[in-house]
Amino acid sequence: MKILEQIHRMVWGPWTLVVFLGVGMFFTIKCRFFQIKGFPFWWRHTAGRILSGEASKKGEGGKGISQFQSVCTALAATVGTGNIAGVATALTAGGPGALFWMWVSALIGMITAYAETMLGIRYRYKDKEGRYICGPFIYMERGLGLKGMGILYSFLCLMCSMGMGSMVQANSAVSTMEYTWHIPSLSGGVVFTALLMLVICGGIRRIGNVAERLVPAASGIYIIFSLTVVISCIEAVPGVFAAMFQSAFRPEAAAGGAAGYVISRSIRYGISRGVFSNEAGLGTLAVLHGPAENTTPHEQGMWAMFEVFLTRWFCVPSQPW
Repeated sequence: MKILEQIHRMVWGPWTLVVFLGVGMFFTIKCRFFQIKGFPFWWRHTAGRILSGEASKKGEGGKGISQFQSVCTALAATVGTGNIAGVATALTAGGPGALFWMWVSALIGMITAYAETMLGIRYRYKDKEGRYICGPFIYMERGLGLKGMGILYSFLCLMCSMGMGSMVQANSAVSTMEYTWHIPSLSGGVVFTALLMLVICGGIRRIGNVAERLVPAASGIYIIFSLTVVISCIEAVPGVFAAMFQSAFRPEAAAGGAAGYVISRSIRYGISRGVFSNEAGLGTLAVLHGPAENTTPHEQGMWAMFEVFLTRWFCVPSQPW
């Protein structure tokens, strides 16, 4: 645990927080607080299109996916395990104040997600077979002219996918099966691996089709049970919010040093777990949204904003309780 804590401090040290928050604030100011001021506009072009069915349209004979499928594919990694594991560890390690900073991370992350997805769509291209090639490594090479940076990102992204990208989710699911139904972890792992192979062997179209069917159902169940928990503990709501804001800044702490430590710990765990639970700022959203058809950079960027909004403001109401 000490080694993992040291690695966490190294990766999510002050410099990382400055980069994430600084870039997010730069985009926020540059886009004139679009995630806040433009809420009616981007909500109408995302949630409104889901209700009208327009978001499910795919190109004729294309090898990409619809806008709604791209969102579901991105949400598949965050709704449920990403929120439960991310928020729970932030709450345990950083205290109630970490939840406040997760909200701050989400607010800034919305515009970061918009920017990285917009760049991903702008610089994507099709290979000889008509499939989209997209992601941060593409706009690093084509937009910035830094091919070496794109290669480095690809390598680090591969390493990350083996841990945060898949290990946490698989471990949580297998552990739950073992605890609930006493299924051996090895057997559960084999089953999940087989199901995963069936999905990914079909390419991005099959991944999108599976996500389009499973994620809305999973999100609905998650939200319903979360709201049930909140309603059953409704009398504790004022105290929970008070604890969150007090812990986020600790004005009552007796010693300034202790206050600084608690605040920095809350911010560090809040921001880092916020990124884990919505992926804004990691660059992976540009990969997941890149194959979307019948879209523009601006439109798909708004879908990325909607995804962060959904995972942070709708899918974690039960965590403080």
